[in-house]
Amino acid sequence: MSDIIGRLYEIDCLKEYTTSPTSEFIVVYGRRRVGKTFLIRETFNNDFHFYLTGKSNSTTELQLQNFVTVFKEYNPKKKIDIPTNWHEAFQLLIKYLEKLKAKQKLVFIDELQWFQKCSKALKKSDLCVSNHGNSSINTSFCFAFNFSKY
Repeated sequence: MSDIIGRLYEIDCLKEYTTSPTSEFIVVYGRRRVGKTFLIRETFNNDFHFYLTGKSNSTTELQLQNFVTVFKEYNPKKKIDIPTNWHEAFQLLIKYLEKLKAKQKLVFIDELQWFQKCSKALKKSDLCVSNHGNSSINTSFCFAFNFSKY
């Protein structure tokens, strides 16, 4: 990990949440260009079970195409069609995570504000896909976004 100056507390918090015995929903937000993505990527050495970046000013359809492109990188043997909505996309992600052998999984979704702008259907209820009673999917979801757009 690179030397990150002045963020030891934040690093400790991120690591604490991702070693929790339950699923966690972590949001890192702040102004543009302050190092949110860098902090998360460096803290976890880019070791994510799924990492997706929102595309600026894109439609829901383009965001879903991007989701499938990234999903295929993590699960190349799986033949999937482009989901018609975010609920379907996250159901695919949940099924993928359930099959992983890792005790704890880490999902990072970056530039969340672009997903929000393209779809009113992308709500916290869709993102907070906690274990739903299934202990095999102990997952920390980490999101980064800029609040300067609001």
